[in-house]
Amino acid sequence: MTDLSPGHAAAALAGVDQASAAVRQHSAWAVRAFTAYAIGTLIFFPAGGLLSAVVVNVAWAVFLLSLLAYARPRRVVGRGFRRLYLTAAAIWTVLWVGLTVLGHAAFPGNVAYWLVAGVVVAVPMAVAAGRARS
Repeated sequence: MTDLSPGHAAAALAGVDQASAAVRQHSAWAVRAFTAYAIGTLIFFPAGGLLSAVVVNVAWAVFLLSLLAYARPRRVVGRGFRRLYLTAAAIWTVLWVGLTVLGHAAFPGNVAYWLVAGVVVAVPMAVAAGRARS
């Protein structure tokens, strides 16, 4: 094992800190993407339960394609990003499908249900945005 002088050790630690800061800076897009997904859910989930499905589905598709176009060229992600994304997306999907089926079966046209359910469905992406920030 090679012993490092205090000067070399300090330089190595400074390099690690600098690399970590660069990864955080260049992976900040993930926070914005998760936040946009949560906000989009707050808008499109209630709209999907209360308005014309065709119009909402087309608008949702445009939103998702825009988000994909934003995220696609960004290759830098922080440690644990993939796991965070896959977990949030899985929970989000289960909530979206489950609360959509329940809403159309038991609460069609009930504005309060769709608004509250929209908040519930948005939570996984909002939590992911918070975790991606740290």
